[in-house]
Parts: sequence; C-alpha cells; structure tokens
Amino acid sequence: DDSALEEPDNRIFGPGAESVLYNIRVLNLHGRGIRKIDASAFRALTSLQVLLLSFNCLASLSSIPECSQVTTLDISYNYIETVNSMAMLPALSHLDMSWNALGLSLEVWELDASLRDFFSVLVEDTPLLKVVDLAGNPLTRSEWYRAVALTRLSKLTTLDGQQVYDGEVASAKEGIGRFNGVALTEALLLERSYLQGGGSMSSASGVRRSRLPPLDLGDSPEVFGVRAGAALSAGARSSFSTSAGMPGDVHVPGLTRQNWKTLAEVVDLRDVGLVDLGGSGGGLNGFKSLRRLRLDNNRLTSLEALAPCVSLEELSVEKNLLSSLLGVGALPELRRLDAGCNKISDALELRKSGKLAHLSLEDNLVDSLDTFAHLASLMELYLSSNLVEEVRSILLLKQLPRLLVLDLSGNELCSAADCRLYIIFHLRRLKVLGGKPILQEERKEADEKFSGRITMELLEDKLGPAPSCYSFRSVDLSGQNIKEIGNLVNDDIFPSLRELNLDNNPIADIKTMGPLSKLLVLRANRTKIDLEKGMLADGDPPAGIASLPHLQVLELGFCGISDMSHFANFPVQTLRILHLPGNDISKVDGLSHMEQLRELVLDKNKVKQVDERAFDGLRSLRELRMDDNGLKSLSNFGPLPRLRALHLSLNRVAELSELEKLRSLRHVVIVNLGQNPVARKPLYRAHLINAVGSVRAIDGREVTDEERERTEQLLQGGNVGPPPGAGIYVFTENAPAPGQPLGQALSYVVPSMVGSGNDGGQQGKGGQDMPNRRNSHSNSGPNDRGGGPTQSHILMTGLGFSGDAAADQGRGVRSRR
Repeated sequence: DDSALEEPDNRIFGPGAESVLYNIRVLNLHGRGIRKIDASAFRALTSLQVLLLSFNCLASLSSIPECSQVTTLDISYNYIETVNSMAMLPALSHLDMSWNALGLSLEVWELDASLRDFFSVLVEDTPLLKVVDLAGNPLTRSEWYRAVALTRLSKLTTLDGQQVYDGEVASAKEGIGRFNGVALTEALLLERSYLQGGGSMSSASGVRRSRLPPLDLGDSPEVFGVRAGAALSAGARSSFSTSAGMPGDVHVPGLTRQNWKTLAEVVDLRDVGLVDLGGSGGGLNGFKSLRRLRLDNNRLTSLEALAPCVSLEELSVEKNLLSSLLGVGALPELRRLDAGCNKISDALELRKSGKLAHLSLEDNLVDSLDTFAHLASLMELYLSSNLVEEVRSILLLKQLPRLLVLDLSGNELCSAADCRLYIIFHLRRLKVLGGKPILQEERKEADEKFSGRITMELLEDKLGPAPSCYSFRSVDLSGQNIKEIGNLVNDDIFPSLRELNLDNNPIADIKTMGPLSKLLVLRANRTKIDLEKGMLADGDPPAGIASLPHLQVLELGFCGISDMSHFANFPVQTLRILHLPGNDISKVDGLSHMEQLRELVLDKNKVKQVDERAFDGLRSLRELRMDDNGLKSLSNFGPLPRLRALHLSLNRVAELSELEKLRSLRHVVIVNLGQNPVARKPLYRAHLINAVGSVRAIDGREVTDEERERTEQLLQGGNVGPPPGAGIYVFTENAPAPGQPLGQALSYVVPSMVGSGNDGGQQGKGGQDMPNRRNSHSNSGPNDRGGGPTQSHILMTGLGFSGDAAADQGRGVRSRR
C-alpha cells in the first residue's frame, strides 16, 4: 500500500516520483509475500501493462485494484480458490493462473458446474483473452475442461502452453452438447434400446425371457441383443422386400412402433449427456419388461422417473450428480445397483429394495452403515472412498446373513489399528475384504487378537446398542468365551446392575471389574478364576471383588479351587450365599468373617473331615451342603446355632455312633445322609431322630409323630421277647461318663442266647409289629445316670429295621433270622 511504500525502509521511489510511476509499464512483485493490495496502490500506474504477482499469498482476485490498461497478468503460485469477477482487468489478453487452488474444495462430480461458472466470468469480463494457463489447478481434472475452454473463449490461441487448432475447436463444439445436457427423446431411446438380451427373439405368441449376461462396465452394445431401431427398420423393409433387410438387421415378428417399448429388455444410455429422465417423449413410460438400464457418465440429479420400470433388475448410474437414491425404492425386482462416483449421502431409499444382492456406492458421501443392515439379500457391498469413520459401525453388517464381499477401503475407519482383522473377526461369513480374499491365517490372527474380551462390540451384540449406558438389572454373558473382563463392567456402563452371569467362560481373574455399587449376585461357575491372584486388585480405588460392596450371592462352582483360605482376605461381610461345588477343596477355611452367610454349598469337593472351628463365626448359616465329599466323620459340625438344613449324602459315614456328634445342632429340621453306609444300617433313622430331636425330614422322608413315638419307646430301655424261632437284635447302651454322648452297640442274638417269654407283640401302623416293652437284667433305663455301669437289652423281633426306609416300606414286615 502507499504508506508502506513511502516508509524510509520500504520506499521504492522517493518524493516527487509521480512522473516516474506514470511511465511504468511492467511491475514485478514476484515472491514478496503479498497477502493484500490496497485499492489505491496502483492509482499512479496509469501506463501499467504487465503485472507479475507470482509466488505470493493472495487468496482472491478481488485483492487486485483496477488496472484498465493491463494486458498480461501472472498470478501463478498463489492460493486462489474461486474467481467471481475480473472486471478490474478489461483489457487482459494473457492470463497465467497456474498452480493455484481453483476447485480445490470440490468433488469430481462438482467440477463441471464450477467449470461453467469460471469460464462464464472470463467470457463476460475478459473478452480479449488469447492465452490462458490454468495448469496445476484441481479444476482441470474435469474431462470437459479443455472442450469448455475452447468453445467458450472464442479468441483463445494457447491453453496451458498448448496451441489451439481450428480442427480441435470444431471437434470440441460437436461434443460439448453432452456437457450442456441432452434431452431424453424417443429417437434416442429407440437407438439405445435392445430387444431380448443375449439374442433371444420375441414371437407373435409372446416373449421368451432369457438370462442376461453378467453386467460389465466395459460391455459393448452388441452383447445386449437386437437394437430396437434396427429391428423396426428391418420389419418395415420386410413388408415390401423378400429379404429380412440389410446385413445385420434382424426381423422381430409382431414388433411395431406402438409396442417396441414393452419388448425392450436393455437400455444403454451411457455417455449421452442426460440431465433428466423425464423427457418430452414420455421418458421411460411403457418399458414394462426392462431388466437392465445403464445411465453411467451423465449429469442426472434424480432417479424418480424410474418408477415405470417395475421389472428392472440391474441399474447402473455411475458418474452422475446424484445426491440421493430417491426413486430406487419403486423398483421391486432390483438386484444390482451401481451408483459410484456421485455425491450420495442418503441411502435410506434402499430399505425398500429387499432383493438387492449387489450394491456399489464407491466415491460418494456415505457416512453411516445403518441402512445397509436392512438389506437381507445383500451379498456384495462396495463402499470404498466414502466418509465412514467409526470402525465399530461395521457391527451393523453382522445382521446380513449372505454378505460375502465387502470393500471399505478409502474410508476413515480403515486408519484404525488392526481394522482388517477387526472386520474379519466380527463378519465371520466374509470371503473377500477390500479386494483381497480372506486367508485362514488372517482368521486365526483375528481370533487371537479380539476374542475373549468384554468389549462394546460384544455388549452391543449381546445386549443391543446403548447411547451411553445400559439400564439392565440382570446381564447374562455366559458362554461367550470371555478370557478378559476388561474395564467396561462398571457403574459407568451398568449403573443399575444387580445380577451378573459369567458362567462357562475361561476367565482367570476379575481384578479389572467394578466398581459395581449395586451388584447383588455374581455367578462365575465353570471359570478359571484364581482366588489368590484373580479376585483382588492392588491400588486405589478398589477393584475386583473389593468393589462390590453389596454382594450377597457368589457362585464359583467347578472352578478348580483347592484352597479356600483366601476368602479370609476378601471384604465380603455382606455375603449371604456362597456356592463352591465341584472344586478340589479339602479343607473348610476362611469363612469366619462371613457373619451374614446363610447358605454354604460345598458339594463334590474333597473334604474328608471338618476341622475344629471350621464353621466358627457362621452364626447366620441356615443351610449347609456337603454332598459327595468322602466325609468319614461328622465331628465339628458346630456350633451352627441357626442351621436348619444339613445335606451330607453320598459320603462315607459308616458308624451309627457318628450320628451322636450332631447333637449340638439343636434347630436342624432337614437332614440328608442318604447313600452313606450308615444309612443302610438298622435303626439308622431311630438313632438320627434320637440325636437330632428337632429333625422333621430325613433323606427326603418326613419324620411322623408315630415314628418319633416308636423311636422313643425303642430307645428308653424296654425288652421284648422274640416270637418262637425268631432271631433278635440286642441294642446295648453303656452308661457314659457325665457330659459324654451315649455309646451304643448293636448285636444279633440267636434264640438260645435269650430266655423265652411271653411274645406279646402287637401290630403297629403300616403293617409293622410293634414289640411289647419289658425290663430285663436291670430296672435302669438308658436315661439312668446313677451309679456304675448298667446294661439294658432291647429285644426286637419282627420290626424289620434295615436302615433303608424305602426298602423297608417296599418289602413289608420280615423277621430277621
């Protein structure tokens, strides 16, 4: 600007140099870093003819002030993107605007419109242009660039350094019609329509439809069948000629100008410059049998005029100006659609295309895969060079049962690490990805990389998509081959979670899980969790089991646990139910701090004997299960003041004396010792009823009042003589020391060992003979604790006690001999 030029350090001409400025014809400002030129900067340069502004930082021609005498402008190597006016240079004949940014922000399909606008400005404001250089600008990528320049600039002699010849201009004028747009006429359709693809002819009785050859973008028109125009011409000549027409003509019987559209199966309108499918001749109305339509390389902006083509199976509209696929949904038979090189961003119309098997939308503006998830018949999907960013969006394609070929190259998602392996892992049916076949080695690598982790993909696949978090109270992730919990199982993702099922997963630890402040139930049966290293995490805040403050139910069955002492380190004071079946536990330990525990399951372990004080602290325990452990002794099952149910079946308890060790369990109502050796012994139930007075059911069979009364009678010391010839059992009680349990011994006595007496046996309920009670050897009963050792004999005949209640009931009364 003037002020800058007149500063002492920047002055070009001294004071009083107006006469010098007036005479300047060439001004070279090459490489000065100029960003803006003041409107009055060149006011004194009234004779200026050549202005050199190359290699500066100008972003617009509006920065150049009016220079009415300038004939040559070099503004190459700047940053100019658009040209809206050149009225400030009316005398311009030479323009060098090479290597700028004209059309930089435009897509390929937008270049034609921009090209038209640019040359319209040049024609209107600089009619004297003879030499133009636009090389290096994105605008020159348009295939119509040179033709438009030659036809619009009438005085042009040189373009981008190449001389313009008269023949070239004439050729450009012939082809420019396509650039300006061609209307769809009946004559054009007649020339470009084909009857019976593959050469099949129609007969007077009807049309025989043949299978069309596969679509190939390089197809020549001959493969489509018979030209409708040629067939009509041949038919016209056959009316007065003995031949079918000229060589190459084919006569189609019954073909007329009124019905030819209904017989056309292929229409090829590639490269004709169409801007509209409507047309003055009715457009595509009447093409009821049309099966293949090719509209590539035109300037179409809409496909709504395709509605009459109800039989259309294949449509190609590549290299047009389409922004949507509106109209495609009206084609119920469409199986293939090629719409690459457009500017399509909205593909919702495709949801109506239930038979679509092949879809190509390459080089468009598609940014979502939502629509394609509804195309159940889709087998091939080509979406290269679009705007899909989120790699997880490919999960939407898992719903496509027939998808075999997928191409997403050139999308932002492909820049994600291991994108190819990620897609291979989640889309298991794919055979070809990105133009390359999927190898078995890639599948194995993908499985190793992505399987076995709880990821958002797994959660969305199992639970469905969630905008921010899941509101489920119960989540079942069993049998998902999960090896790592990851860091997604927490309150941020599951703020309302109460129950979590991780059964049947090869999980080794849960240290990264949590916090889950509302979790009540955790099931991790048949996992590989290590109690020592896999339950608690170091550091703060707490994680793993320490981050489950309200946990009440924990199931760790069949996890290979051998040492349960590690439970002593877990902050699980709120735990009420603990299931540890099917492990390798040999010692009950680490439970003393679980004061609220109500149910403990240790079935199918290896506990041979319960250690002293093993159940200390379990004041609230209601149910204890230790089936199938190999237990031989019933010692140390206490103190358990609130125990109601004790299950010890399938163990090795053999002696009746072991039952006396359960006397401390004063509130137990259910006892299960079935399939122990002791359960097969006579008087097993009687001894158990005597030892555990509160019991109401033994081995699944109710203890009735009659049975309890009978047991009381038996165990209070009466002697009963046997019937003649019957053997007897003798139950002997030795008086114990004070505070010691009774010691019992049972022996079988032959008749000669006992004196005969009156057999006053009476029939009891259930068909059993109830013995009379009488004293023998001593008047002291089993409850007599005075004096030295005393002995009472209970003589039982016909009672049939075998220790197996079911067997006894089934066989009725039988005397043991």
